[in-house]
Amino acid sequence: MDSINAYNSECNFTGKKQHDIVILHDRISRRTEDRYIFNFAQCLESSGFDVTIVTSEIDEKNNWVNDIKLSDNIKIEKRVRWIPRHILGFLRSTMSTYRSLCLALSVLFKAPSEKPCVIFLDLDLIALFALKAFSKHKVFYIEQFRALKNPEACYDQLYLVPNLFEARWIKMADEVIVQSPAFVDTFRKSYPSAAEPKVMMPLVDYGLWIEPGININRIIPDLSQQCLLFVALGKFRRTSNFRLVLDAFEDMLNQTDDVYFRQKSHLIVAGNCKLPEEKKYYQLFVDRLKKRWFAAQVTILRQIPTIHVKTLLIEASVVLHSSRNDISSDYLLEAMSLGKPIVAVNKGIATKILENRITGVLVEPQAHLFAAAMIKVASSPHIQNFLGEMAKDAFNHKYSFDSFSRRIFNLVQRHILPVEKIMLSDTAKEEIN
Repeated sequence: MDSINAYNSECNFTGKKQHDIVILHDRISRRTEDRYIFNFAQCLESSGFDVTIVTSEIDEKNNWVNDIKLSDNIKIEKRVRWIPRHILGFLRSTMSTYRSLCLALSVLFKAPSEKPCVIFLDLDLIALFALKAFSKHKVFYIEQFRALKNPEACYDQLYLVPNLFEARWIKMADEVIVQSPAFVDTFRKSYPSAAEPKVMMPLVDYGLWIEPGININRIIPDLSQQCLLFVALGKFRRTSNFRLVLDAFEDMLNQTDDVYFRQKSHLIVAGNCKLPEEKKYYQLFVDRLKKRWFAAQVTILRQIPTIHVKTLLIEASVVLHSSRNDISSDYLLEAMSLGKPIVAVNKGIATKILENRITGVLVEPQAHLFAAAMIKVASSPHIQNFLGEMAKDAFNHKYSFDSFSRRIFNLVQRHILPVEKIMLSDTAKEEIN
């Protein structure tokens, strides 16, 4: 068994550690699910818990540890490394189940701490069964729905079909946590007899995001200083609906009579373009833009590191969100954290995060309606300030690091007292014997 200490964070708890938390996670790499697990580790540690992440593998060359800067107090232990993820490319599902079971049993046979209070895991459900069947620990199951993360499909039409064992095992979890409001209905359809899941949105205000922005001319050298920037962020896929943004920007330029407003308006469409289908859509989008008369007033970026995203949002006058069925909410939350006014379609994740005309403007996904909202918000500093301040207040209250820490702390505290009673009872029996 190997144990490593990660890096310092800005949030360090200086008091006495309260209870032990163990997080079981199959493999640490640079995936979205890995970052989400680190969210729990950071917030639990900053709340005063002693946290250990138990995993089977760490991708040393490509992981989140350096960017996120975990506290020295958060330990990472590698176990069951001898179990491969597949056998000659086959049996991936079988080996994943086997690794999950072995990770759970390794914690039962040799706990990383004396008295683990709560165990978090996002492994195969057989690990949940093993922990609840052979221990008295409280277990929180994190359902990340990896099998359903198909960007070309509507999340509200998808659900899992668990086998009989999985349907029974999920009921054994003391708490079930999902990372998006979009997954609540999906979970209900997949496990209709299970308890209601708790929603814990992934954090955006940590890691590289806390670094200051840079000069936007380092990103777009020929951008004028007096531009009125409209920024749309997302992946280059059809579901991002960037065509609506283009059509709305054109309609906005045609609708306004203010010549100065038309001249200083500039649209930035940015996203990471990695997969073959994303590269294909990016090229189609560029070809479509070349045929528009306002192409000189549009900038397309195909690579946006975190610091570039923050810079674009800082400089944005209005942030646009056009996706109808986005599962992830990172860009919306990032804009809210910086107090930016948002115009979004009244579909998908935006309706679950934004309150119309309070923390953002929600409109039907029609170009002329989207354009009218863009004009109204961009031409009124009063509306921009109001929407931005309300969005930032909502973010601080519901989606910030402090909010995440407070909510997960309260959730754990709800289960601590029964565990303490059981431990005291067991200690008393041992003393009598």
